[in-house]
Amino acid sequence: MSKELNYKEIKQQAIQLLAQGDDLKLIMNFLFEKLKGDRHHSNDIILLTARLSSMESEKKKGLLTDEQYQVGKNKIQYGLTSFVNNLDQPKKITARPFEINKELLVLFSAIVQLLSLIALVYIIYLLKNL
Repeated sequence: MSKELNYKEIKQQAIQLLAQGDDLKLIMNFLFEKLKGDRHHSNDIILLTARLSSMESEKKKGLLTDEQYQVGKNKIQYGLTSFVNNLDQPKKITARPFEINKELLVLFSAIVQLLSLIALVYIIYLLKNL
């Protein structure tokens, strides 16, 4: 049931919503729904949405002034605009294979053995002094 995402179309629609000055939450919900099949892009939208919700909550509690709220909202809008502008294709994460540094592994093993020996000597010392 995997549907191929049309990033170009989603990007164009999002740019149009931004240009119209639509509510940031509305745009983020639109993007989240459209990008459901792309976990990495969806995570970015979730983070932006969480930042906005957090700021709105702080403003309601009186922890942010109107000016601080507007500056924060502008930063989120800038982040959202940047996200949309870079929305050309699936986000690829390149991972290198995990490599074990054998020298560090030997050193770590020696340290663990030394600590075990110290613990054993300490236990023997405690038992003798009971």
